[in-house]
Amino acid sequence: MNPRPPSTPAAAAPRRDPSFSETPLLDAKTMFGPWNEIRIAFGNEQYRLRITRNNKLILTK
Repeated sequence: MNPRPPSTPAAAAPRRDPSFSETPLLDAKTMFGPWNEIRIAFGNEQYRLRITRNNKLILTK
């Protein structure tokens, strides 16, 4: 008689992440408009997203 392998609880099963094509795509030029910095509200917090001189994005609290 072979013992059964231990079962894995459903909570431990890996979650399927949406594929890249299913993720919403926002255009930075549309979001920023003429500005180099925007504020983002998330819950009770505000974050700043800015475009650097080297054309990189920096998110700060």
